[in-house]
Amino acid sequence: MASELRVNTLKDASGNNSIATSFVAGGSAKAWINQTTNTTINDSLNVSSITDNAAGDFSFAYSNAFANAFYSQGGHSSSGSNYCNILIKHSVVTTTANRIRIGNAAGTAGSSTQLTLFDSSNVPTTVYGDLA
Repeated sequence: MASELRVNTLKDASGNNSIATSFVAGGSAKAWINQTTNTTINDSLNVSSITDNAAGDFSFAYSNAFANAFYSQGGHSSSGSNYCNILIKHSVVTTTANRIRIGNAAGTAGSSTQLTLFDSSNVPTTVYGDLA
């Protein structure tokens, strides 16, 4: 039989620094992935698979769906000496998957920015939101 612990507030060991459990649950990452080149997942939470669509173009499938497609996500990438010029563009977002594109942004101020896609050696991504 499963047990259940119901509390409204958490405090540190000395009884100070209280925080509502709703804040902890609402502010915790609901999915994250640390991915290396192609489809290698180093570690993850709530990610069931990764698909390599093309160079610098990957899709993640979630193990548990989000309540809606308006969740917050962020990430970064590094590859060799390309540490500062890398952009992750979240191009397709659904409640069950996320497609990102990784590359260097090219262009000048006032012009359209083009994304030159490439596979990166390190792509950690984190997702926050409510699960369904």
